[in-house]
Amino acid sequence: MIIALGETQDSTISLNAAFAGAATTISVKVNDYLQEKPFPTPEMNAPRTDVTPFEYLEVGNKIPNYTPGKNWGTQGQAKSKMQKPLAP
Repeated sequence: MIIALGETQDSTISLNAAFAGAATTISVKVNDYLQEKPFPTPEMNAPRTDVTPFEYLEVGNKIPNYTPGKNWGTQGQAKSKMQKPLAP
């Protein structure tokens, strides 16, 4: 089986396939790429003032701190504060 995929200037994608001597071409017109369309930035809401601040527990150095980098699983200094559950 041989498959070839191509795109033309008018946003048409064509698929050419050949199998056991039989060949077929399928062409599909696709919509314009969405990145070219403007995206309005929504306004942010002001921080709420009618809620209680988060509370934390000191649990000791039990919370792993995985640091970003090439080596997977590399840890920095462990974290020791854990957020308390919120009231329902």
